[in-house]
Amino acid sequence: MKFKIIINSLFILFSTIIIAFLLSQLVSKTTTESAAKIIWTVNNLKPNSVDVVIVGPSTSRYSYNSLVAWNRYGITTLNCSFGYLAGPLVKNMLIECLKRQKPKVILINVDGFLFNNMGILLKNGTYTGLNNLSFDIFPEIKWSLNKIDFLKNVIKYYNLDIKGTIHFLFPITSTHKISITGITNFKKDLYFACKYKNYFSGNNISFNLKNLKSYQKYNGAEFYTKESLEDLFVFCKNLDIPVIFIDVPHTVTFTKPYYMNNEKYEKIFSFVKENNFDFIYINNYRTIRDLKLSYYDSYDNSHLNYWGSIKYTDYVAKILVDKYHLEDKRNNPDYSFWNDAAKQYIKDIKDNFDVDISL
Repeated sequence: MKFKIIINSLFILFSTIIIAFLLSQLVSKTTTESAAKIIWTVNNLKPNSVDVVIVGPSTSRYSYNSLVAWNRYGITTLNCSFGYLAGPLVKNMLIECLKRQKPKVILINVDGFLFNNMGILLKNGTYTGLNNLSFDIFPEIKWSLNKIDFLKNVIKYYNLDIKGTIHFLFPITSTHKISITGITNFKKDLYFACKYKNYFSGNNISFNLKNLKSYQKYNGAEFYTKESLEDLFVFCKNLDIPVIFIDVPHTVTFTKPYYMNNEKYEKIFSFVKENNFDFIYINNYRTIRDLKLSYYDSYDNSHLNYWGSIKYTDYVAKILVDKYHLEDKRNNPDYSFWNDAAKQYIKDIKDNFDVDISL
């Protein structure tokens, strides 16, 4: 009798876990967030077909437009950047990309190591960054040792207890807002560039003033998760692919009220240089002046909009093409779908936001 009770209990426990897992996988598809589609693109893009892989938080998600780089230079880019992607998870995302791609060069955005990327603390005690990972990114990563390490780094960075870990693994058990109607919004298509409405809108000075305090709380030159940055250095040194560390111009450095935080960037790039890595330092007065950035090129105090991304992408892509002699593939029939994707992108933006763009 006791044995039967134990068997029944284990069966109920196992069934509950399976059901919670399946429902959580279903719930993860309710998102319209680009992150889930980016991971799907990582897994379904033709192997060894990209020239550049870029990994980082939302600042690089918005600043580097892969279709602009394609239309202007004929180079292919996998932009594997997500909102609130913290430094300790950069290596995990890079590993996922390298499972199917061997790019000519890798770009890593240092913002994940300079800012606390937990996001906004919600009423239920979770952070928006954790929600993004739980709903949009983690479910799309295939099970592997890297996925287990990813989970370990999430638990450590967010200091999750058992309850928090269960909520992360099975979001159906949490108190997040869930919209089952959104399931149909997750289209299985390759995702190369942002399609958010705010990406095609302009910033204003009053918005900068409103959000300046939230930016200033990150003042100082300290690193977040310096240990994970050192671990990333070790990993990158064992690759036979050149790695370049980059930054993204934050709006508050080139629009009123001007707020320069060069000390933070200068310190991390000095650390990068000490470890014998190349870097592209953009968040400084001279480069921003040369790029001719204005508040028309951003949509909030930290992120570029589409027009700002054109200037940024053109600047970075030209450096990569010249330095690594990247081939122009625009007339290569094997890459014709990139031309199709660029045309479709222009059409989608017109249809959805009534905005005319030119790549």
